[in-house]
Amino acid sequence: MTYLPLASESGVEEAGVIEIHSKARLTPQDHDAARRVLRVYRNMQSMFAHSERDALTGLLNRKSFDDTFYKSFRDEPQAAVDESVPSHAGGIAAVPKRRAESGEVFWLAMVDVDHFKLVNDKYGHQIGDEVLILVARILKNTFRGYDRIYRFGGEEFVILLRCPDHASAVLAVERFRVAMEKYAFPQVGSITASVGLSEIKVSDTPEAVCERADQAVYYAKRNGRNRVCSYTDLEQQGLLQAEVKAGGVELF
Repeated sequence: MTYLPLASESGVEEAGVIEIHSKARLTPQDHDAARRVLRVYRNMQSMFAHSERDALTGLLNRKSFDDTFYKSFRDEPQAAVDESVPSHAGGIAAVPKRRAESGEVFWLAMVDVDHFKLVNDKYGHQIGDEVLILVARILKNTFRGYDRIYRFGGEEFVILLRCPDHASAVLAVERFRVAMEKYAFPQVGSITASVGLSEIKVSDTPEAVCERADQAVYYAKRNGRNRVCSYTDLEQQGLLQAEVKAGGVELF
């Protein structure tokens, strides 16, 4: 039995180990052949990953959302994790992970960074890109490993998550909003986000659930920003009827 390290894309750290079973000890020529096969495998994995991920943040991209939307309903939750997620560079604190439970419901949260156009106008696009990278890190620290996080483009992010009920989903997204609010972004300082939440129904298309979450985001931005709005709550209170979304209006 022979173990060969599977290096990460950068080649600096190990991403895993390949176990090779053979009757005889591998020769140096065998090692070289195995490493060549692993190199091809790593290159193919990198190619597939790049087609599905946002180049700036490393999150899943808009293109991959539709492809994985229906598959998400069939994926089983991973084992529960008791430990907190390790902190990333930049001082973003990890938060305790929520346990996966049977019978969980799927939810979609749409995140829109408040006043992001003003950040670009005042500090430049390089600082704006840094803000987006840090927002992506906060998202990854806040949500569980099997909650799927996407960057839809610009300052808009989407999360597919599992929670047992409406209250748990709101609480999970609220944790992100608070973490975002408390984080001190270099040079920029405090930046907030408005979040719209919608339950994903069995008959939903990606467009339908995104539209509901988008309406909730629009309401949040029209009513103070830096808040989580649930489409269900807004609908039950009759608040969406008073909100008419005018085409071409950018709220920043």
